Amino acid sequence: MKRRFAWVFVVGWVLLSAFTITAQSGTQVVELGDDYQIVVPDDWTIEEGSDGSLSLIGFGWGAFPYQPDLLESLVDISVSMDGVEVLQESFSLYFFDRPPAARDIETMLIDGRDAALYVTESEVEGITYDNQLYAIELNDKSWGVLLIVGEVGYLDEIADEIEAVVISFNTAPRGGNGALGQGGSSGGSSSSGGGTCTVGVTTRDTARLRVGPGENRTAIAFLPIGDGYTVNGRFVDDDGGVWYQLNKDEAAPQSAASEIWVSADEVDEEGDCDNVGDTSAPPIVPIVPGAPPAGGGGSEPPPPGVITGVVPLGGFYRITFLSAMIDASCQGSGNVQFPVADAYEGNAAATLTVLDNGARLRYGSDIWTRAADGSAFYSGNLTFAPGSPIPNGIVYLNVISATELRGTLVSNFVIDGTPCSDTVAISVRRG
Repeated sequence: MKRRFAWVFVVGWVLLSAFTITAQSGTQVVELGDDYQIVVPDDWTIEEGSDGSLSLIGFGWGAFPYQPDLLESLVDISVSMDGVEVLQESFSLYFFDRPPAARDIETMLIDGRDAALYVTESEVEGITYDNQLYAIELNDKSWGVLLIVGEVGYLDEIADEIEAVVISFNTAPRGGNGALGQGGSSGGSSSSGGGTCTVGVTTRDTARLRVGPGENRTAIAFLPIGDGYTVNGRFVDDDGGVWYQLNKDEAAPQSAASEIWVSADEVDEEGDCDNVGDTSAPPIVPIVPGAPPAGGGGSEPPPPGVITGVVPLGGFYRITFLSAMIDASCQGSGNVQFPVADAYEGNAAATLTVLDNGARLRYGSDIWTRAADGSAFYSGNLTFAPGSPIPNGIVYLNVISATELRGTLVSNFVIDGTPCSDTVAISVRRG
């Protein structure tokens, strides 16, 4: 193994204790440079290597991340690469061996983000260890790599803990996370003054992000682990519940929702949160899909030659729903949850045709139009098969690469005479 010397020296006394572990009591948010973070158990030790990377060492296992800015300074990485290519290029940071073949690397989604995983074993000082090497796309579309190491067989026993650490490797909220290795829980004295309020969570999938204040508003995601998410406004509902409007660029930069809200009961607060200015709740307005643009009608697409950014390649594409459940908001009532598979039928795969040099795309019979400024963003109707419980919706898609678009599908429908709407994350990928 070509791991940093710090890791080789500590592995003998740390990872040997894999089978005498006691329960972890909490977590700490560890800053990786100025823009990235990872969350690990609060009793882990942190060592800095000569190349500027951190070794995060626990009892029985450890994590060794390279955040994008550091990674790009050490190996030849670019945003145009996919996860397999990033993992292969970064392999030499951890191992002496030749990089693995692409067929031996598994591709996947981690918390809705592209990732690649290579699993192998290595021997250090006569002891064999399991290694899980991840390449992960972060929220800013850059790539990071993360090595998880544990004694043979032990990583399988703590799969949930590993998943939490891997998911937490991401961009940091702009509010910052305090000093290196400080915990993400709020408790104790406030460090925010002058009316500033920030919130955060230390456990994943606990604070629902909604399009408005109230349990009847669509939940589009969970607040990522971390602190420092800026509160821009406050709303008190009829039952006395407090809701915070968050900075969308920090809490959900990839969402097409215009506002992002979270319940005060689901987050840790820091700062002068009682004096955040009140703001109005946005109305519940079900989205009504319009008719597909008719030939020659409506606004003209940008003329050829002004398109900026990546244009998708034509070909056969598939739609993947990035959530298994729909959490729909309905007027005058609470949220309704049901499986995505029960809501949409047909049109999961179709031919995508590039029109007008990328100004428009045709997916099946639907037309998606590029943003008026020519940037890499498309929107338009998506029609499902006749008889589909939800017949259609509107897609809002960012071009991730020449073979993938990603964004949200917003639909409206009626349940027992009550108008409802839902937002679900989707990926549209070639092949």
